[in-house]
Amino acid sequence: MVGIPAASFVFRVNGIEIEGANDEGVDFQYPWENSARRFHEQKIEIKSFWIDEYPVTNAEFRLFLDATHYHPVDDHNFLKNWNGNQFPSGWDRKPVTWVSLDDARAYAQWAGKRLPHEWEWQYAAQAWMEESIRGGIIGRPMRFLLPTKDATWHRPATSRRILRARVRSA
Repeated sequence: MVGIPAASFVFRVNGIEIEGANDEGVDFQYPWENSARRFHEQKIEIKSFWIDEYPVTNAEFRLFLDATHYHPVDDHNFLKNWNGNQFPSGWDRKPVTWVSLDDARAYAQWAGKRLPHEWEWQYAAQAWMEESIRGGIIGRPMRFLLPTKDATWHRPATSRRILRARVRSA
C-alpha cells in the first residue's frame, strides 16, 4: 500500500453525464453541492489514506469467493469471463472484471478496506502525476500491472504486494 498524504485539493469534474442543457438540476450532485450540475469544482480537505498499488486480481477475488461463498443479488454478467467459479487459465494475475459496485464493496469489506471516493482517486492519481516528476510526495510512483507482448499481465519483479485497488483510512 502507498500512503497518500493529507492536503487541500481542488476537485474538478467537467463533462456531460446525461443529455440536456447546461441547467442547474441537470446531471450529477456531489454531497457538498446544493443541486445537480455538469461542472463541479470544490476545494476539499483530503485526510491521509492508504491506497493499494494494484487492482484486485482474479486469483484474489477467487479467494474472497471461496472464503465467503459470496453471491451477488443481481448476477447478470457477474464474472462473465469465468466458467462457473473458475477464471480462464493464465488469468490469475489479471485484474478481475465483470463485478458490480456492490461486488467490489463486498470484496473490500472482506479485505478490511473500503473503496475510495471519486475525489480520493483523483487526488491520488494527480498527486502521483504532478509530484513524480519532482521525486514524488508519496516517495515513489504507484505501480500498475503491465501488459506484455502476449497480452498477459505481470507485476514488476520488484514488488510482491497483493494487487488491490482499495483504500484504508490512515
